[in-house]
Amino acid sequence: MARFTRFSDREAVMRNVGKLKGSRIFVNEDLCPASHNIRKAQFPALKEARSQGKIAYFRHTKLIIKEKHASNQVTATFRRDGSVRRHRNGTPSGTSDGGGEGAQEPAGVSAASMGGQSSAIAPPAPVVGSAAAIDGAGCPPVDVDVSSCATPTPSSRNDKKSTQSQRITRQRK
Repeated sequence: MARFTRFSDREAVMRNVGKLKGSRIFVNEDLCPASHNIRKAQFPALKEARSQGKIAYFRHTKLIIKEKHASNQVTATFRRDGSVRRHRNGTPSGTSDGGGEGAQEPAGVSAASMGGQSSAIAPPAPVVGSAAAIDGAGCPPVDVDVSSCATPTPSSRNDKKSTQSQRITRQRK
């Protein structure tokens, strides 16, 4: 038997009662007759609040009702579906049926560019560096200077990393 001088100590024990399930230890809350009568008078209000879906409970002699609704419905768990087809685009690519008749290709995309074999009805490949290569809308070709769009090569990236590591080692010395 335990008696608590502070109510917060009792509440700490009562919050952890669920951890004792399955053990030989049990906790029985023994209230004084006055507190028991107060709770008994408030019990119909507790039942009514719970029937409305609200969260309601007693804390010593106080009835606490939270306006947040409690959901009594069990939600279905999310299950992964291994099917990839339902996530793919619905437009046929033309390569699934061997490129025969009835296969449609998206505008500006040939079977060769998608990794399949080119068919006889595929449009000619546009010239690299022209605007027609970019949008595929059949616009007149416009010359674009691609030499100014230099991207760093892997070797130049490695050079930058090595110079950074050299700077760090010099600073440490």
